[in-house]
Amino acid sequence: MVETDAAEAKTAVPEDKAATVPEGSRRRRIRWPVVIAAVPGVVLAVVFGVLWHSAAGDLAAEREQEQDRQMAVNTATEYTARSLTYDYRSLDAFFEGVDQGASQSLQDRYDGVREALTAIMNESQVVATGEVLSAAIDSESGGEYKVAVFARQTTQNVQQPDPGKVPNLLLVTVTDQDGQWIVSDYGPKT
Repeated sequence: MVETDAAEAKTAVPEDKAATVPEGSRRRRIRWPVVIAAVPGVVLAVVFGVLWHSAAGDLAAEREQEQDRQMAVNTATEYTARSLTYDYRSLDAFFEGVDQGASQSLQDRYDGVREALTAIMNESQVVATGEVLSAAIDSESGGEYKVAVFARQTTQNVQQPDPGKVPNLLLVTVTDQDGQWIVSDYGPKT
């Protein structure tokens, strides 16, 4: 230490500090390198945060779309099984089954042929059971799903007393109408 006299001794400054920069200036110099070093880290954190949020949104949308596809397939397969299963002794149950979950236009189509189908089924004494073997989305557009369904129908009647198995390839159109899955069209896939 450099000492001048006793009165100044109280304010003595070590020699190595005597020529240094004042404390306030020194802190400013230390902060800039820290700030400069932190900026890329903050930028990367923001970029990765935005990317993660975007990916999470994409994943949620994909999961919702996959859930909708599965609901469309389930609706189509359940409807197909009901439509291929009937017994001439309880045709009202069959017609109730094909009306269940069907659009008004599809219900109207069945209503238009109900009398003729009832006569044929009663006369032939038809009993049939439908079994869905596989199903997949054939196409989708704007919330409408066309589902290809491969099913087998086991049928017996007066002319064929031994059950016979017939393969069916069907196209079932399903739409989500305010959370209710509706079959709007049903027929052979051509």
